[in-house]
Amino acid sequence: MPPKREIIHLGETDWYDKPAWYDILHHAGTSEEADSVEAIARRFLPRTTKLRILEPACGTARLLRTLSARGHSVAGFDMNPAMVEYARASFARRGLKGSIWQDSMESFTLPRAGAKFDLVINFINTIRHLPDKQSLTRHLARVREVLQPKGVAAIGLSIMGEGIEHPSEDVWSGARGPCRVTQLVQYLPPESPEQPTAKASSKNMPKRAGSETPRFETVLSHLTVTTPRREVHLDTTYRLRAWTGPEWLRIVRASGLEPVAVVDENALDLGGSASPPETDTQSPAPPCHLPQSWDTPHAHGYAIWILSRKHPRK
Repeated sequence: MPPKREIIHLGETDWYDKPAWYDILHHAGTSEEADSVEAIARRFLPRTTKLRILEPACGTARLLRTLSARGHSVAGFDMNPAMVEYARASFARRGLKGSIWQDSMESFTLPRAGAKFDLVINFINTIRHLPDKQSLTRHLARVREVLQPKGVAAIGLSIMGEGIEHPSEDVWSGARGPCRVTQLVQYLPPESPEQPTAKASSKNMPKRAGSETPRFETVLSHLTVTTPRREVHLDTTYRLRAWTGPEWLRIVRASGLEPVAVVDENALDLGGSASPPETDTQSPAPPCHLPQSWDTPHAHGYAIWILSRKHPRK
């Protein structure tokens, strides 16, 4: 008869402090993410081999490991020291080359001063951990500084249209040897911003740029880690900043970057262009897809935004 499994409840714990579990959970699909990076390079960069790639907030550097194994020159940083230690050890165990260090997204420095990158990647809404316009603008401005003149940034971001968000739920699972990690994630949409008073909404008193009420999506995570002898449960609650299309684009342009395209994981267009035509902004966008005019308040969905230092010359 197998031994009885011990049940452990850790309560409210930041599971980002558990890099081994994080790496197991997110390992599946990493190869496909690396394929996406290379598809973006084929479409938007003048060369596609031995790319110089930077990943801010790289976590365990699972994606950078795969890209390094494919022959690219990679670098990444994370603010969490446990993640950085794990990432460095994972590179060393595999004999891979890469530069990993501890730093913040808003004011990161490079181990080699003056280094420039062909591609800066930041997928799966990581950028939404930056809570306000100031920190996001500083980060994107810093990204611009480290890009090659013809380089691009690829930012995975869910645009959240005002008033059309709904609660949702995801289940993620991964295994390595006898250890299985499962995550149940619930996403609670932001509260609707306060309605302007009649006086404030008058044509004689337009809304000032930058005066939007900050909106945050609440994320509830329940992690279950099972081994032959243990079953561990822990809960984490955190918030992600919600941006509308117009808010996001104003910040991008204020940082000195320009949108080149909005694409899916295969680097195929998701509709729209840097200057889409005028449309009826009162019509909600289709779910899980960006509409033709993704710079309206009702644009909604996840996509990879390709940003350059300036509009490419035609």
